[in-house]
Amino acid sequence: MYILFYHRYLLTADEITKMIRAVDIYALTISLTLSSSLFLWISTGTTFGFILFLGAILFVLSDSLIGIREFHHRFRFDELATMITYYLAIFLLSSGSVMYIF
Repeated sequence: MYILFYHRYLLTADEITKMIRAVDIYALTISLTLSSSLFLWISTGTTFGFILFLGAILFVLSDSLIGIREFHHRFRFDELATMITYYLAIFLLSSGSVMYIF
């Protein structure tokens, strides 16, 4: 669902027509990251699984913001929003992974 909406939104820009297939493949890849973190959380049933899932959501959001900024339009505080979501996502993903290891 996410890929469909993201694809349709980016197609409203003129610059994306050459790159749309690559962007779709990348959107599919990060969506698989999100779904695998959700399935890991559900299958293990741990409370801390939510941290990994939240990190994956923020990672998808940060990369979506990059795609919007690069291919569609710039928006206010775009770099700040991208960096905050990206670094928070990396922190939560790595913290969640460490919790599963130990």
